[in-house]
Amino acid sequence: MGKSVNQIVREHLEQLTSRDEAVRDIDEMRTLSEQGEGRSRGWKFDREEIHERS
Repeated sequence: MGKSVNQIVREHLEQLTSRDEAVRDIDEMRTLSEQGEGRSRGWKFDREEIHERS
C-alpha cells in the first residue's frame, strides 16, 4: 500500500471523526426522532423518570 501503519491509523481516525459523517448521523437521529421511528416502542425520554431510577 506504500503507507506506514501510523498513516493508515491517522487516516482511519480522520474518517471516524469527520464532520460530514457526524452531521449525517445527527441528521438521521433527528429525523428518526421526529418520525417516532426506532426501537423505542413508544417510549419518550423523561429526565425526571431517569433520575428517579438512579
